[in-house]
Amino acid sequence: MAVVAGLLVGGCSSSSSAASELTQPLAVEQKQAEAEPKVVLDENFLKSLEKNEINGFPIAIGMKKEEVISRYGKVTKEDFWNGGIYHSFEKLEGGAVLFDGKDRVYGIELEAQRLSETNLEAIIKKVGKPSEQGMSDLSEQYVIYYEAADNLVRIYAADEKLPAGKVRNADRMIIFNKKLYDEAPR
Repeated sequence: MAVVAGLLVGGCSSSSSAASELTQPLAVEQKQAEAEPKVVLDENFLKSLEKNEINGFPIAIGMKKEEVISRYGKVTKEDFWNGGIYHSFEKLEGGAVLFDGKDRVYGIELEAQRLSETNLEAIIKKVGKPSEQGMSDLSEQYVIYYEAADNLVRIYAADEKLPAGKVRNADRMIIFNKKLYDEAPR
C-alpha cells in the first residue's frame, strides 16, 4: 500500500509540468472562443436587425456568399434541413449560413457559444418582450420569437418542464429574412 501511495504522490509531483502543458491548450482554446464574435443580445439587437445587421456579428442579412467565404474560409459542408441548404464554413465553428438564389445571406443558425447571453430571462430583459413564446410545434424545445422588419428570430432552449429552480438557457438561435427566404433554393 505504501508503494502505491508513493507511486501516486511521485506521479503527481513529476507530472505537474505535464498537467500544466495540458491545460495551456485549453486556456488558448477558451481565449480564442472568447475572442470570436458573438451576437450581442441587448436593447440594440432588434434595431440593428431592422437594418439587416446582426448586432456584434460580422455576417449581415443580404451579405454576398463571397464575403462570407473571405471571412470564414471555404464551405466545408452543405446540408438540406428544415426548408433550406445550410452551409458550414471552416472558420465558423458553431454556425451555419443559408443563401438565397442570388447567393445572399437570408438566414443564419448559431449555437449558444455565439450568443452574448444564453439565459432566456436575461435575454427577454435585455432585448424586450418577445412577439411570441412557448413550446415549438416541431421539437420538444421552448422557443422565444422576435420580429424586426422582415427578419424573424427564434431562440431555442430546453423544454419548459424543467425542475424548479433550473435556469432555462438557449441552445441556439436562428435568424432569417422572410423576403429573401422566398428566393432561396429548396
